Amino acid sequence: MKTPINVQDIWEFIPHRPPMVWIDQIHDFGASHGECSVRIKADAHYMGRDGLRASSCLEFIAQAYGFISICHREATNEPVNQTPRRAFLASFKDAKFGEQDLLKSIQPGEVLSVKVSGARQMGPIILFQGQVRAALICCAKAK
Repeated sequence: MKTPINVQDIWEFIPHRPPMVWIDQIHDFGASHGECSVRIKADAHYMGRDGLRASSCLEFIAQAYGFISICHREATNEPVNQTPRRAFLASFKDAKFGEQDLLKSIQPGEVLSVKVSGARQMGPIILFQGQVRAALICCAKAK
C-alpha cells in the first residue's frame, strides 16, 4: 500500500463511521508501529468549548492503532475482509497530557501527528503505546 492512505479508502474494514472517525490519513505502518494524522476541525466531536479536549487524544491513539493494524494486515495479505464484531478499549496506563493552554491553542486546520509503537498481542488483548503531537510539542501520551 502506498502512503499516505486516506481513511476513506479502508472504511470497509473499520467499525467506525463519521462523525466518529477522527483520523484522516495513515502515513506509516508496520507490524508494531505507525503514524497517522488528524486535521483539526472546529465542529468535530473531539473539540470542546475551550478547544481540543485532552481525553480526545486518547481516542486519537486508539483509532491510530486500529487503522495502522488494518493497513499492515492488508499490505501483508493477512485477512481483513470483515470488520470486527466487537472491539473494546479496555484501559490506559500512564496517560499524560500537555498543558491545558497548549490544548486550547490548537486551532482548526492544524495537523496533529499520532504515533503508536510497541504493539504486542497476548491472546485477544493488544498492548501498545501512543503519542499525539502538535508540531514538535507533545499533547498527550499513554500506554
